[in-house]
Amino acid sequence: MACNLVKIGDIIRLNKGMTVITRAPVWIFNKDKPFSKEYCETVVEIGQIYQRSSYSKNKIMEMIQSFFNSEFNATLEEEHLSSIVDKLKIDYHAKNFDTSFLEGEYVVSDARYLMKRIAPYQVTCYKKNNSEIKIVFYQDCSVYKANIKEIEVIGNVNEH
Repeated sequence: MACNLVKIGDIIRLNKGMTVITRAPVWIFNKDKPFSKEYCETVVEIGQIYQRSSYSKNKIMEMIQSFFNSEFNATLEEEHLSSIVDKLKIDYHAKNFDTSFLEGEYVVSDARYLMKRIAPYQVTCYKKNNSEIKIVFYQDCSVYKANIKEIEVIGNVNEH
């Protein structure tokens, strides 16, 4: 079944359950960086709530002790370790990243085959009411995770 490929200027509707690539917190996919404040491009499902577990001071102390054991074959005294952890600016609470804000209307800013129809048809969009929100997906019925076979085109920015 052939896909109806979108083109630059199309206004499309993205719905809950669709998988796209967008900026998201690093801790979503990298469990080794649960406190990272960095963002990166990653695959998410629209409407999904990604969670980071809460952490206790004891859990943080265990993580640091484990690091010292594995990297330096050393252990820290509990009093010293506790002092280090107390000085860290750590938010111990559970964190959520709710991707529901990605649902809505988007303007296609780029749509093309990456390598003369050998590679996938990549679509880049920005949210119609907030151009800071950008997403990428593939639309060629490929095996990529961020693949949307059927997409609703609701208009074109060039129509008057």
